[in-house]
Amino acid sequence: MLKEIIKNTLFLASSTGNYVVCLPVFRLFARRFPRISNPETDICIEGFPRSGNTYFVSAFLSWNRGSAVAHHSHLAGSAKYAIRREIPTVILAREPQDAVASVMAWDGLLWTPVALLSYIHFYRVLWRYRHKFLVLSFDDVTQRPDECIQKINRRFNTTFQCEEFSDLVDEKIRARLKTVDRRHDRGGTSSSLPNPQKLELKTDCSRRVLRSRLYPFAKRLYSNFSGLDRHAESTKPQN
Repeated sequence: MLKEIIKNTLFLASSTGNYVVCLPVFRLFARRFPRISNPETDICIEGFPRSGNTYFVSAFLSWNRGSAVAHHSHLAGSAKYAIRREIPTVILAREPQDAVASVMAWDGLLWTPVALLSYIHFYRVLWRYRHKFLVLSFDDVTQRPDECIQKINRRFNTTFQCEEFSDLVDEKIRARLKTVDRRHDRGGTSSSLPNPQKLELKTDCSRRVLRSRLYPFAKRLYSNFSGLDRHAESTKPQN
């Protein structure tokens, strides 16, 4: 029980990283947060955990080797830092029933209210910057990453590279992720890719998420961000 309390307290405390003013503290923990936005960042790709971050960043870097990508801090403050410096910023969004349940299954100790509150806080503090970043959905970044990079280029007038997505490209990305998992001794519920063990546990977590009183708030936020994704082609950044 004590271990759960400590884990959930730390998980909630990490929400302070959604504010730029707190980023210097997080930069002190470089092993845990090695890719927070900085002045040399070429692009920032952030999202709540289990929202397609690993898959899309892997695809992006395979086509744009050497690019300085801020990613996987899961801190809205990193995205806001990039936005304020006019660095192309991408926010990944996944339905909370899936994203939150996946985080709970992956971690094993998170309480449903804590995971949902973290989801809500991450996206809520970003909403005021909605005209400054591009939203990409979980389905798009995992099924059409090449088209997503084309969207990024149109949105920010960048020239990032990509190749036509295919089953072969997908296999290569998944092979790289499996290699990284083996290197870090990740398997089962901590694996980067879906598997039967994760699916079984996620199904149980998903039921708990849907029963939570916080779920409607998270769902409403996701719907708002999804609306930005649907209108990405017509939305222009405001200077």
